[in-house]
Amino acid sequence: MPEETDHPLPKNGGKRQPSGVRPILAVKGFILSRWRGEAPLATVFWRDSSVIDPTTSIAASPGE
Repeated sequence: MPEETDHPLPKNGGKRQPSGVRPILAVKGFILSRWRGEAPLATVFWRDSSVIDPTTSIAASPGE
C-alpha cells in the first residue's frame, strides 16, 4: 500500500514544469494574488510600491 502524504499532486499530474515556464507562473501568481486581494496590504504598499515599482520604472526607461 502506498504511503499517504500531506502534499497532494499538482494539477499537472505530478509532472515537472519546464524551467522556462516557472518564472511565468511565478509572475502570474504574483499578479493574481494582488488582483484577488490575497496579499497583505502592508506587503503591497511597502514592498511593491517601494521596491518593485521603481525597479520596473528603471527597467522600462529608454536608454541613452
